Amino acid sequence: RELTTTTKLSLTDLIDKLSDHIRHRIDPEVAVKALTKYSGHEVPEEYAVIYYSRLIACWIIEASTTLNIVKISSRST
Repeated sequence: RELTTTTKLSLTDLIDKLSDHIRHRIDPEVAVKALTKYSGHEVPEEYAVIYYSRLIACWIIEASTTLNIVKISSRST
């Protein structure tokens, strides 16, 4: 809702904005359990929450690009 069709952001900024929006919805305890099982070693809660919020943000961007909701283009230098 915050971003309009004319908003231009770097991919990094878009991931950051989405992950900040998602972060509070992730249960830290569940995130730690899942990432610990996946990685084979225990990780701090904050790291696990950031990891999953960024992962979900990337999935949202990928799905949005596939559905032509957002367009990602390379920057001219």
